[in-house]
Amino acid sequence: MSTSARGIRRALYRLAVPSFIAWALGCCASLADDVVTLTPQAGGRGSEKLSGQVIDYGARELRLRLATGRERIVPAGEILRVETKYCDEHAAGNQLFADGDFRLAIDKYRATLETDHEVRGWVRRQVLSQIVWCWRALGKWDQAGETFLNLLGRDPKTRYFDCIPLAWTAAAPSRDVERKAQAWLAKSEQPAAVLMGASHLLTTDRRALTLAQLKRLADHDDPRIAWLAEAQCWRDSAPRAAAQELEQFRRRIESSPQSLRAGAYFVLGSALANSQPAEAALALLKLPILYPRERALSASALLASGGCLERMGQSQQAAGLYRESLALAGSPADVDEAQKRLKNLAAEKQSR
Repeated sequence: MSTSARGIRRALYRLAVPSFIAWALGCCASLADDVVTLTPQAGGRGSEKLSGQVIDYGARELRLRLATGRERIVPAGEILRVETKYCDEHAAGNQLFADGDFRLAIDKYRATLETDHEVRGWVRRQVLSQIVWCWRALGKWDQAGETFLNLLGRDPKTRYFDCIPLAWTAAAPSRDVERKAQAWLAKSEQPAAVLMGASHLLTTDRRALTLAQLKRLADHDDPRIAWLAEAQCWRDSAPRAAAQELEQFRRRIESSPQSLRAGAYFVLGSALANSQPAEAALALLKLPILYPRERALSASALLASGGCLERMGQSQQAAGLYRESLALAGSPADVDEAQKRLKNLAAEKQSR
């Protein structure tokens, strides 16, 4: 090799090596951006933390690329939490969601999906689930349902199945929601759509048809759909059920997936309200405590549990629950009823 060639090679080497090192360090840094905390094992000393880059995170497992470049698969059931960095729009959306400003949160979440600032598939699915929760909090069940079906189309085994917008109260759906529910009910190739439609039509004149659909879905291969369909059947029968049957339902709830129990607790508590108000209140209060994202249903549960406490002579505690229900800004009917009950309690107190 000539002297000039060696000189050129050394010059290129001096330029390339620092660039390669910077690139390699940058890769290592990006691989260490995510932190996965595992649940403490029995007899273990504490939670294990793994650092790397989450490749995907689904209902069954998380795939993590470690800083060494090796890939590790972690069962979803062993994961306590996942910490990652979000783009500015996503972070702003999360803050607005926490503040209860759901309309602006939707705008930020949509901006996250409409730009190339967030390209990770598992995070984009997470954003879609948050949009579903926003629509639900706003009482926009038709938009919530369509967004959920979009999420399910991207990931049929989604770990965010708990955001499915089902109806659990005795309230009749609005005309827009009823029309949308009828369209969902016709999507026989999409059992989750049928489940949503049936839940919203169960309190209409289509009860017999929807109940038949729910009983069929209760035997579905997907255990999530089967359980929620079964719980919807209980929603129809629980008000007329005997104490022994309600105890059977309570045991069934405790054996179901924990993330999918909120609606069933509401059904159970509502059915027990007259005969066993103390047990009913315990079931109903699980919603605001264990399922805070179920804002509308939690507002209804607080209202119902307040009624249970009134029957037990605990008016002061009942008033506190009515105020908490108002703070969640549930359905207009729940807001009106909570205000009415607070006025009645105040008038009773003055008349003593």
